[in-house]
This record gives sequence, structure tokens and C-alpha cells, in this order.
Amino acid sequence: MDNGGKNNNENNNEQPVNNQYGGFYPPFGNPYGYPPQQNSYSQNEGQSGFYPPPPGAGFYPPPPGPGFFPPQGFYPPQGFYPPQGYFPPPQGYYPPQQITTDSYKWIPFNGTIPENALGINNGTGKIIFVARASINNGLHPGYADPETKECYTSWGGKQITCKEFEVLTVPPGGYQWEPCSNFKNLQGNPIIGGYESNKTKIYVIKCMHNGTLCIGKTSNEIVCGNYGFEGKELRAGNFEVLVYPPGVKISNEEQTKNDPIDAPYKWILFNGIIPANAVGITNGFGNTIFVARAYIHDGLHPGYVDPNKMKCYTSYGGAQEICDSFEILIMPNDRYRWVPCINGQITGKPVIGGYEANNTNIYIAKCMYNDSIPCIGKTWENAQIANYGLLGTELKSDQFEILTYI
Repeated sequence: MDNGGKNNNENNNEQPVNNQYGGFYPPFGNPYGYPPQQNSYSQNEGQSGFYPPPPGAGFYPPPPGPGFFPPQGFYPPQGFYPPQGYFPPPQGYYPPQQITTDSYKWIPFNGTIPENALGINNGTGKIIFVARASINNGLHPGYADPETKECYTSWGGKQITCKEFEVLTVPPGGYQWEPCSNFKNLQGNPIIGGYESNKTKIYVIKCMHNGTLCIGKTSNEIVCGNYGFEGKELRAGNFEVLVYPPGVKISNEEQTKNDPIDAPYKWILFNGIIPANAVGITNGFGNTIFVARAYIHDGLHPGYVDPNKMKCYTSYGGAQEICDSFEILIMPNDRYRWVPCINGQITGKPVIGGYEANNTNIYIAKCMYNDSIPCIGKTWENAQIANYGLLGTELKSDQFEILTYI
């Protein structure tokens, strides 16, 4: 991402759209109690006033008192004031206080746009979705086109097209776009869209280019936004940043779902080729299998990829799981080692292999099947067993090693 430059942006053209691709488009505009943004679409566009807040926000008119004469027809009927009643939110509204950052997930694209994907109308009748792809040892946001089944982002002055990518899913009502011209002046909490090769966090933006809405990126190290368009990487001086709405509980998402800042390893989306420095072991049949992980049952579970079959094998709920979309772990050979786990005690710095649906960290384990065949599975902190998938089932082992980094 480069710095500087200005690009005049038109008002954004985000609109509610039909769910023709299986994705969810949360309600547009600000949550209750906040005025519509000037540059954001609202179903009440052109009207003045605030949306009524949820119960307890203190917005409702006071009960009558001395000297209080409400306009004719304005005063609500008896029993309307809280707690007896309130203005009900529209169907599909998800109160922000019920959302945590654990609800936001990046799902590997498997040919179909996932449920709750964040999609917007780009102004030309096309629906595009917030997405990100691995580029030059970084993870860069852009947009997915469900018709071409490709992700479009930018890097190094060029628009980059990727066939392997992730799509952002959000809870209903769980996002806003905040107008911005310099990320350092941002008021809201931005949704992290990826990172540079040096671990600098990158955030998602949208901007206008000659009447077309584009999705791109920015960071706290630059004063502009970058996006890809017609083969080039362009700059936006005015843009909107994707942020959490007020009331969202910020959890320890970055500590559990992202790798530690000092970690010498990365997870790379599989594109049909085993990357350099992929962490692998010989499985006893003369074949090398590699550490991988895949999204299953609202979690991210480690296992292994068989390069001959191009699939990831992990386990869950007593069964072996086979996945077509997955990530592969890469790390220099001199920066990791397998350490025996005794009585559930982990020695050293374990590689975070993924997480459960409840956000519990999962670590990578190496087990032996029949004391002769090495297998890659998973374990947890203070666990005295490891699970792995083999021959269609989920097996357990009380003797295993954990992958650590140095």
C-alpha cells in the first residue's frame, strides 16, 4: 500500500439488495439512536430525525407534568412508556449489545457465497462482497465477484486477481461505514481486514470511482485508501471505513484468532500448490503430509493436507472431516520443533492451530496410530489427550507431541 494522493469520491450508492447469492445483507444505516450518516444510504433517506432507540436508551418523551401540553395526536396511549412498551425495532434488527467480535468470521470461498456475507451494490447492478486474499506474505482486503468467483484487491500499483480467498461474514446489523479522509482521525472501532508482510494491520474501505463503488484497504500508516480498478491500484482521498457499530463487545479476538505478533509462522490459503516452507512430516507410507486447518462447525480446526488428494483431513464430533477449502502452515525449518506433551503441560510457545466455536484456542498435535503411523491432529490447553481423524473416524491419543515455535 502506498501513501499520498487524493481522489474525489461521490456519495456512496449502497442499497438493500436481494439475497440472490445466498448471502445476508444486514440493515443499512446507523443503529437506533443515531442519525443517518450523510454519505450512507438510509431507507428514510431525505427525511429528518433520529431512529427510535431500543428500550432503556432514554429517548422517549417524558410523561406529562405541569405545563406539559403535547401536540394534538402526539401523546402515546396509556401504558406506552417503558417498561410497558416501546417502539419495536424493524424485523431483522440485531441489538449491538448482543454482538461480540467473535461473531465476525472470514470464511474460505468454496464456490458459494456464505450465509451472512457482507454484500453491497456497486452502483452498476452488480453485487460484490467484502473479501481478502494472500498476497506477498500479507493478507489484503478487496471484493469478491460471485459471477467470476474471483477476489479483486491491489498491491504494488496493480490490481490483483485471486482465485483463493476468504469472504467476510457478519452478524445482522453488525457493521457501519464511517466517512474518513485520514485513518488516524477515525472515531469508531475498525474491523480488521488483514495485514501487511510486516504485520501492520489493514482495514476495509469503500470508495467511489466514476460512479462505481469499490472496496479497498487502508491502514494507520497512510493517509489515503488504496483499491484495485481495471488492472491498476488507485488512491482514494475520501473513503469510508468498515467499523463495528456502537455497543459491540470487543473480545480477545486478535489474541485467539490471529497469530501472535512475534510468531515466525503464517497460514496460507491453499491454491493447489504446496507453498515453500510448509510444515510437514512423513506419514510412514513414504508420503509427506503437511499441517493444515479448515473451517468446520463455526470453528477453525487443524489437521493435515494430503498433496496427492489436495484435501484437508481433520476431525470433529467423533468423525473425520474432509475439506476442500483450507489453509497451510508455513514456517522456516529452524524455527519450530515438536515437543512431547506430558500430563497436559505444554512446554515452549505452541503454534495456534485454530479455535473452537466458543473461541477456545486449539493447538497442533502429532500422534502415532498403532505406534507406527504419524498423524496430525489437535489438542487444547491442559488437555491430556489429542484428537485426530483417520479412516473416517475421530481417534484419541494420550501420547502425542505439540508443535511449538522458537
